[in-house]
Amino acid sequence: MGEGYVSLSTSGKVKVLNRRSSNLLLSLLWSMSCSSAWAQFHNQHLTNTSVVEEAQYRQSFLGMDTFSFLKNSEYFGPFVKGHTLAGHQIHPYLRLYPTSYLCVSLGVFTRRDWADTQFFSKAEPTFTLKYENKNLSFLLGAIEGGTYHRLIAPLYDWKRMLLRGPEPGLQLRYNGSRMFIDAWLDWLTLLNKPNNTPEELVAGMSLDPILIESRQITLGAPIQAILYHLGGQGITTKDYSLLLGTLGGRLTIRMPKHQLLKRICLENYYVANQYIKDIARPFKYGQAFYGSLALKTAWLAITGRYWYGHKFASENLGTPLYQSIAMLDKQVQHQETIRQLFFLQLLYDYQLTDEIYFGIYLEPYYDFRNHLLEHDAGLYVIYRPYRRLTSLKQTGPELVGASR
Repeated sequence: MGEGYVSLSTSGKVKVLNRRSSNLLLSLLWSMSCSSAWAQFHNQHLTNTSVVEEAQYRQSFLGMDTFSFLKNSEYFGPFVKGHTLAGHQIHPYLRLYPTSYLCVSLGVFTRRDWADTQFFSKAEPTFTLKYENKNLSFLLGAIEGGTYHRLIAPLYDWKRMLLRGPEPGLQLRYNGSRMFIDAWLDWLTLLNKPNNTPEELVAGMSLDPILIESRQITLGAPIQAILYHLGGQGITTKDYSLLLGTLGGRLTIRMPKHQLLKRICLENYYVANQYIKDIARPFKYGQAFYGSLALKTAWLAITGRYWYGHKFASENLGTPLYQSIAMLDKQVQHQETIRQLFFLQLLYDYQLTDEIYFGIYLEPYYDFRNHLLEHDAGLYVIYRPYRRLTSLKQTGPELVGASR
């Protein structure tokens, strides 16, 4: 692509919105009547979290986080090409509780694709230091990411965890009865001047306050922001940053017991992005509307999602289909000013035992602009054994802060 940039003035933006206001309004009204609350792939089992409790003080545990998956995308459009991912992630770890507030985890994360000739395509050590006191926790090392950030799909693509593994960085989390706060720094690559490799990192904030809560209804107002940065001093790579954010509303209705339909969730979001420095991208600003309606039955979750995006970009941090630009190796391969999509996701999630989970999903989508009907499907099995090894006796003076 050339060196030119597209930058809309304030009046230009108003013109664009006025020109398509009827389309946006119809989309908004339709989406509010049939939109959802699981605006991300809904599965709490995709993130393995540790809990620091007083009862675990001076104990050690051996655990293993295994994730076997098969995912196939039948995509033929210009934004994402069809592909198949199949493999295993195996993460054995040793977890120690030196005090009633502190947890230390040491492990090795491995990945193997089914067609790999090597024993492991990826193997790396993991370390996590977690301090937790009541509802507040701080993590250093491999943070608790995945879907547990509660980010919507346009900001975070859960399928990245199939290739990448644990997120290394810093994390501060507060998980109260009426407020969830997750602030983190995720380091993707380190600066390497001899190889001209830039540093690449993501800083994020996810707020999920509960405004109204009763036995049947919960009303929340999620606020999410991400800062993506690529650059560094002493290298030729041009540095730039991208700011992503969303403001939304969530309504959850819990149905009476002993009924097939357990829960109804409705979510609507305004999403926006902006490049902070000039970079060879066709659009500097973008915005979108994102709506979702989910029905949770006793054995199946059905979710419909609607997306109307105008010049939106996430640098492939979010699901690439939502973008107005197609990225490959940080270069733009294709662009469309408007992206108008509808997703229908069917998810069956079953807990076989206390340690084994099974899931299968089908997600067709329709691209209104390109008249494409494509689909993504997959299955996974999660096995998480967790065994206590030893319980060390106190032999010396009581450690400072060792008991509550």
